[in-house]
Amino acid sequence: MNQNILLATNGTESSFKVEDYAMQLSGLCGAKLTIVCVLDDHLCHYGEVDTLAPLEARESFIDYVIEEQQESSKKIEEKLIEKAKLYQTHFKFILQQGEPIDVIATIANKDDFDLILVGGQRSKKNRGFRTLNFTDRLSNKTSKSIITVI
Repeated sequence: MNQNILLATNGTESSFKVEDYAMQLSGLCGAKLTIVCVLDDHLCHYGEVDTLAPLEARESFIDYVIEEQQESSKKIEEKLIEKAKLYQTHFKFILQQGEPIDVIATIANKDDFDLILVGGQRSKKNRGFRTLNFTDRLSNKTSKSIITVI
């Protein structure tokens, strides 16, 4: 039976460990690895909020945010390709725009994934875990197993 793993990454430092873990796991157990990178369109709303700015300026801001995110995602994919070579594994890359939790949950629920892997970090404020973190919110939207690698 083939295992299907969904890795959610955003290319930040907190994602590096989970990327390595996913590639190792995929290579060791022959699991099919799908990597999703979500272009968070949260910043785009700032271009729509300032009603005093001309429409052209607001549209330019939104275009700029999207272009920056697309450029960033290309760099993320290139780094993932290099890691995959090191771990001698393959992956399918999905790039989508939207609210990260919603996009990840939709992909996980639509396809037959056995496991979702996400990166995380400890809250530096109280040296514990955040009570309502990304994994908690994601688990409310999917019944798939989720592992957070810190």
